[in-house]
Amino acid sequence: MFKYATYFLYLFVLWDPQEAQENSCPKVPLSERIKQRGEFSLVDFNTLMNSILKNPHKEVLGKIEGHVGHTVNKIKSLESVSLNQSKALLDDWEMQSKLEYLDAALQNANKALHCSLENNKVMSTGKPPPEFQKLGSRYFYIERHVRQNWFDAAGKCRGMGGHLATPQDEDELYLIRKQLVARWYWLDISNLVNKHQYISLACGKEVSYLKWRDGEPKKSSNANCAYLYAGDYYTYQCNDRNFFICQAA
Repeated sequence: MFKYATYFLYLFVLWDPQEAQENSCPKVPLSERIKQRGEFSLVDFNTLMNSILKNPHKEVLGKIEGHVGHTVNKIKSLESVSLNQSKALLDDWEMQSKLEYLDAALQNANKALHCSLENNKVMSTGKPPPEFQKLGSRYFYIERHVRQNWFDAAGKCRGMGGHLATPQDEDELYLIRKQLVARWYWLDISNLVNKHQYISLACGKEVSYLKWRDGEPKKSSNANCAYLYAGDYYTYQCNDRNFFICQAA
């Protein structure tokens, strides 16, 4: 029995499993196996790059780099031209805005002159119009239903035999305010004729009593007409639509 065991051990030593595996599966280079599977080989890529670098195409690459640099310079030049054109367009836009503002100011001044001339045509008959109510020593009409811009409101007052109201003092303003709800009401106060003066177009004189709210009158170039709200005066665009208060002539 011991003889047979020794014999099998001898055969096992003679038989090398690794050698048998190598003989049964011949080696294939890694790159070849990758090629057979259709995969990308880093070895092949490096070979390709080395081939390109040794190739006379270096001169072509240099020319391409030169063209790219020239194109970049052109783009920078165009950017400079575009910036100058943008500045010119901005200057034109600012000039157009100024012209539009002057045109609007001229139109408002013409309307104000027309209102003043029309107000002079309204003669007092000694008897107040029926729609007006006495508040203190004078008569007033308060429009509570129809909103109009400042110029149309002035025209409506003239058509009723009066003009937009200008409270003469704090007592009269208090009596008027008691008749109002929290709304905005146009008054005969504007700087359409002179931006530094707020005048009444009914009499053509500077308004003596002005109860401005804090921060008023506004410095905005188009806030030319005054309205009454909660007992204080505010300025706003004359084309805004508000209620209004008329005063008998």
